[in-house]
Amino acid sequence: FFLLMIRRPPRSTQSRSSAASDVYKRQDIFFVEPDGASLKMGETQDIRVWAIPDEVRKFKDELVCVVKDNPIPVQLPVICQGEKPVVEVDATTLDFDRLLLKQQASKTLTITNVCACLLYTSPSPRDS
Repeated sequence: FFLLMIRRPPRSTQSRSSAASDVYKRQDIFFVEPDGASLKMGETQDIRVWAIPDEVRKFKDELVCVVKDNPIPVQLPVICQGEKPVVEVDATTLDFDRLLLKQQASKTLTITNVCACLLYTSPSPRDS
């Protein structure tokens, strides 16, 4: 998630952005870098917001941008869904029984993603 801050004329701007959770010390899920910026007229700066959830649940917070000489801070909602990667497999063993030399056999294994996040799998045989 990137926040693009653009300074509009007529004066120089100093701003400070942070996750509301950092301000109130409620949770350390969202992190902001850099934590401040000083922008001249026409300048822009990217603010990076990191989400590092530690539980399986939805986290909500606000990114608060305070501009010098402006009494109303800009508040942007930030949401993150913490997930644990979980798959279901329809078999625990693939048994090919006996095979004659130079014959081939195939078995199908179905892996189902049962969590809310996208998973990539790369099955590889385990060395015995």
